[in-house]
Amino acid sequence: MPITMKGDYPDEIGEIGAERDALMNDAMDSIMPPLDKPINAKVLNALAKAINAVSKIMGIEVEVEQYDEATTLDDDVARFLMMMSTAAEDYGKPFPVALDAIRGDAEITAITAHLMDLARDPKFKSFLEEPMEGETEIKVEVRRDRDDDEEMEEEEEDFDFASRM
Repeated sequence: MPITMKGDYPDEIGEIGAERDALMNDAMDSIMPPLDKPINAKVLNALAKAINAVSKIMGIEVEVEQYDEATTLDDDVARFLMMMSTAAEDYGKPFPVALDAIRGDAEITAITAHLMDLARDPKFKSFLEEPMEGETEIKVEVRRDRDDDEEMEEEEEDFDFASRM
């Protein structure tokens, strides 16, 4: 179930994202070791629904594809689970299974149920919308000077960079 962000992005952003994804994949391998066996398609489809539900309360539009056969976790799914595990822990309701303890269907099912509970929790949505301590906001103003060239000025203020992402 590759998770696809909706929207058009400049090529430079895509290249930077690909570099960051490679770094995250290396980190993920140390946090979430490879699974013992493929995950059942029904379990993965339930996880896809849970990811879609949680991403909606986060204000993220994602496309989640359905599975036709058993397979391992996609890198995008693993990254999302890492992000949500941190958010759930910060909220005070950590995942029922540590990410490094995932071995198969049972653990994914427990995490899926937990994600659905978080998606239905209005306090969790409010928690995600709260600014994190120490965040910095960058305000960008575009002005035209006499030569009609655009200049950008940056001022530091409190920044809510996609809240808890």
